Amino acid sequence: MFIRSWHGRAEAARRDGALPRRLRTLLLLIDGRRSVGDLRVGLSRYRSLDEGLDMLRKMGLIEPLPPPLDP
Repeated sequence: MFIRSWHGRAEAARRDGALPRRLRTLLLLIDGRRSVGDLRVGLSRYRSLDEGLDMLRKMGLIEPLPPPLDP
């Protein structure tokens, strides 16, 4: 599971962002609740989902959801 980083949240809020449309759409779907499997099912027509996620991660726009803290 991924969440948007600080930069990712700022980019998602921008109307004039420089991201290609497909990456922007993917970024907007990253919410910390959907797993990669959920995204794969919901975006069955999205080619190279893993590549898109990797690009967003390398750009610093998403990051893995941190594990929960043990009480």
